[in-house]
Amino acid sequence: MLTRARKAPSDEDGFIIIEVLVSALILAIVAGAVLTLIAATTRGAAAQRNRAVAYDLAQADQARLRTLRITEINGVASETKTVKSNGTSYTVLSERVFVNNKTGGVSCVEGKETPDYVQLTTTVSATPMVNPVVLQSVVSPSTGSLNPNYGSLAFSTENALGEALSGVKITLNSGQVAYTGTQGCAIFASLAKGTYSATYSGGTLINKEGNTTYTESGIAVEGAKTNRRAPTAWDSAGTLAPEFVYFEPGTTNLVAAPVDSMYVVNATSGQPGQAFGTPGSATRSAVQIDPKVFPFKSPSEYTVYAGSCATNNPGTSPANAVGLYSAVVPPGKELNPQIHVPALELTVTTATGATAVGARITVTDTNPACKYSGASIKRVYTANGGGHLSNSLNGSNEAGLPFGTYNICASLKVGTEYQSRTAEAVKVENYTSTGTTLAIKLAKKGTQCA
Repeated sequence: MLTRARKAPSDEDGFIIIEVLVSALILAIVAGAVLTLIAATTRGAAAQRNRAVAYDLAQADQARLRTLRITEINGVASETKTVKSNGTSYTVLSERVFVNNKTGGVSCVEGKETPDYVQLTTTVSATPMVNPVVLQSVVSPSTGSLNPNYGSLAFSTENALGEALSGVKITLNSGQVAYTGTQGCAIFASLAKGTYSATYSGGTLINKEGNTTYTESGIAVEGAKTNRRAPTAWDSAGTLAPEFVYFEPGTTNLVAAPVDSMYVVNATSGQPGQAFGTPGSATRSAVQIDPKVFPFKSPSEYTVYAGSCATNNPGTSPANAVGLYSAVVPPGKELNPQIHVPALELTVTTATGATAVGARITVTDTNPACKYSGASIKRVYTANGGGHLSNSLNGSNEAGLPFGTYNICASLKVGTEYQSRTAEAVKVENYTSTGTTLAIKLAKKGTQCA
């Protein structure tokens, strides 16, 4: 059989393959660049189209605002609406700010004259847009539209940092309603002379007193004048939710303390201290008390300790440092510090020396200024199986108490008569594992503790 001889490979064959690969690579690079250019051109066209739509919406809104009567503009700081076009949602923010002609400033600012004209601002934004479209114009009230015998009220709101705050609702007792705008300002123009009250509503925000609403009364309005109210502060509440604990007497074990109240004070804020919880409550638990507090800016710290009176403050002694907690509370944040209380290791026995199981025990704060609902703060316990402070016969020990001085009364009906005894001026101030130890032996012919 004849066979065909194989042709020896030429050196040029390898170069041909390389040329093919290089050509393919160049083609891919060129194609990619073309596609990138097309995509960029498409994005640019889309951006231009979005901006054109936004500009049209802004112009339409400006035209609408300029047709409003001064009575419709009065008291309305801003409004927002959403418009859909070609599948894109546009947010249209309309703002009205009364401005003084002499200074060009917002009329809410202290020292400005009465408002002379209204500055209208429209801001249109959308997710695909990098920068919003902003258009502004001014409207001068027509002659007679602002009666010179009428006056104006200007309200300002700010956050905890002193920055302008928008969105706070202000309602006059005459019925007008306004929301502060982006500059934290709300103007009520052309108000009849008289005395008004204004109610601020922060919504989810609180003021320095911890309230979501506040009413200011006795606001005077005079002809051709603007009464500018002092700025009020509003912000997202911070939360203080401490865990109270004490050393189990004679050990280094930390035990959750069923504290019924805690005292919160911010000395640099100018606000008085406030007690939270129910001091002397019949039911105590280790569940956290979690008050909402205004987030004063640094270095304005809150100080927290167990109890409901200023006298429950353990002071600045290094040994009592664990009984205090101080910190700045950020807006919208929750702090969970661990705070200690001193322990009272109380043991109650009968006149014969037996454990006074079931004895009624009252622990009354001796400070005459420390009251709740007009009465001295008194906590009531039941002696458990060990004769110790507890919430019930079979309950666990409840040795933790707020720092303070107490009168402690114990009584138990034995047979047909009561046995009782009172220990006066007992200081419960030791935060260590030693605590305060007290033994009460009941005496015969006593009375039930009140």
